[in-house]
Amino acid sequence: MKNKRIVFFDGPCGLCNKFIGFLIKRDHAKHFHYAPLQGETAKELIEVKSESDESFALIYHDGADSHEASDAVIEIMDTLGGIWRVLSWSRVVPTSWRNAIYFLVARRRFKIFGKVEACSLNGRPPGDRLLP
Repeated sequence: MKNKRIVFFDGPCGLCNKFIGFLIKRDHAKHFHYAPLQGETAKELIEVKSESDESFALIYHDGADSHEASDAVIEIMDTLGGIWRVLSWSRVVPTSWRNAIYFLVARRRFKIFGKVEACSLNGRPPGDRLLP
């Protein structure tokens, strides 16, 4: 399981669920697996921060390394490929600036996008792409 590309997301986060739905629709090559940060896979593979940390929403494990915050988004879009790879050009922006924007949105994500039932993904990934 360590060699799989896994997008860890905050299960009850409406924005996170929308982002995962976006990826599922566009991941025709089936690059990614998906797992909630509150699940067993996350507990096994990554250091999960406190659920009370309102800024914590997304981690991308590429099979070798884990990426957080804006780095996670950039790596995911780069792996997704196609026109979405253009977003990876934002690496030229200093990480502190990118993360400032990321955390600004992340801290307000429940107010703006609401909460959903844990892992209530529209267009659920088939079979083994959704991990516990």
